[in-house]
Amino acid sequence: MKRLIPLASAVMLLAWVPAQAAPDSAQKDFSERRAVATAAIARISKQSAQTPRVVWAADRSRPAMLRGLRLKLAGKNLEQKSRKFITNNAELVVGTSADFQLIDERSTHDRKALRFQQTYKGLVVEGKTITTSFDAEGRLRAFHGNVADIGSIETKAKLQATKAIQVARDTVGHGAKVVTKNAKGKAVTTLVILPHSPALLAYRITLPIEADPLGRIHYVDAQSGEYRGVRPGVRWESRGKGGQR
Repeated sequence: MKRLIPLASAVMLLAWVPAQAAPDSAQKDFSERRAVATAAIARISKQSAQTPRVVWAADRSRPAMLRGLRLKLAGKNLEQKSRKFITNNAELVVGTSADFQLIDERSTHDRKALRFQQTYKGLVVEGKTITTSFDAEGRLRAFHGNVADIGSIETKAKLQATKAIQVARDTVGHGAKVVTKNAKGKAVTTLVILPHSPALLAYRITLPIEADPLGRIHYVDAQSGEYRGVRPGVRWESRGKGGQR
């Protein structure tokens, strides 16, 4: 015999609707950053003689590239104009113009590009740069930004450089004598900011060729001493008979 569901229970079942989960804080933060960036792009579009094409960054919260600009900026030279753009559009670049160091200038037949390294309290933020491109009339034509929110972190290392080098050597598998100066057969260390989540202070280490023939760059946490990773370094390439560069 089939059991009948009481009428009151049936009404409750029909009326029940799953509660909609409230947006989490991460989604809220994303929406706010996206709205701010969108407003900044709209402002830039009004100032430019041409509406830019937008390429969004991987997290979709800020643009990685603006192309097709024809933006006139105040400044005696292109570096000043670039810094003016950074200052006026901090929503896109995270920080002020003082947080970016000019590291490269390159020219083509009708364009000139400037590349700026993101810094935090004078330390390089690994892999994070801004590039601005100008035409012959000095107008900003393109902007490319790969930047990171650093927040607030300690920039004084607890770990000594010699110990950090030893961690890198042990990871590679060589325990040779540790020396920090930049010379043949010696390791080179630099304190940098790794834009992880959260960001952290780390030693950027290049071991001597005897310890790491691949010339890779190693990262060791400057506070905990934890090995944080490795990336390819400069490779030597043949240039004919016996030639290298």
